[in-house]
Amino acid sequence: MQKQKIKQDFSGLSPLGKTYLEEMIFDSLDQPSPDVEEKWINESEKRF
Repeated sequence: MQKQKIKQDFSGLSPLGKTYLEEMIFDSLDQPSPDVEEKWINESEKRF
């Protein structure tokens, strides 16, 4: 199973490697979606 492989690979990383990987994952999740941004803009304009 792929999850087991990821877990195994992660556990083999150094603390610095784990931190780097965690930052990469966090940064990739922190990207705004263009669709969501557009919906928020439209909604805020309606409310204003």
